[in-house]
Amino acid sequence: ILTPMIQAPTKSAVPGRFSVIVPSFQQAEFLERTLQSILGQQGVDVEIIVQDGGSTDQSVDILKRYADRVQWESRTDGGQTAALNEGFQKASGEYICYLNSDDVLYPGALREVGGFFATHPEAMVVYGLADFIDDRDHTIAAYPVEPWNYARLLETCFICQPACFFRRAVLERFGSFDPALHFAMDYEYWLRVGAVEPFHFLARKLAASRHH
Repeated sequence: ILTPMIQAPTKSAVPGRFSVIVPSFQQAEFLERTLQSILGQQGVDVEIIVQDGGSTDQSVDILKRYADRVQWESRTDGGQTAALNEGFQKASGEYICYLNSDDVLYPGALREVGGFFATHPEAMVVYGLADFIDDRDHTIAAYPVEPWNYARLLETCFICQPACFFRRAVLERFGSFDPALHFAMDYEYWLRVGAVEPFHFLARKLAASRHH
């Protein structure tokens, strides 16, 4: 287990708050790395909301150590999608994203995205480049991200979920994830929203999706 990272509060250089939802279950091996990747974001106002599904490993001990910087609860729930929807309801930020408890944000990701949102008020959804990483944080390969094309999205999900961010207005307009879906809920959401709102592609490495 890593030693909790102590970070002094910094003034936000980017207007608007990010809400990062972290669904988790039995991920003590990776959870702290995920939290540190969010807490290490500089120049942004960010809240972290962890919805843990009643883990029996060391996850709760980790969350207790971060209780002053992370809003969390641990209880049996209806699975990943239910946890995400509960987290969305708690979110107070102008910008929303979710990070599985074994994925990570790259340094500067939120500042980059927040700056883009600030200068592109028409943008409702922004996504960027990403990597696949292994259990030791080594890069396996680049995620096959592609520039925005809805017809292409209908064929394959080329958006890396931890590198995708949207405004609160998206939730208000399109609702939350479909609770009937447990694995493709993000893809269905991108299809639902993308049919109406074009996504904006940011050609920067923003996050990593872990394969283990």
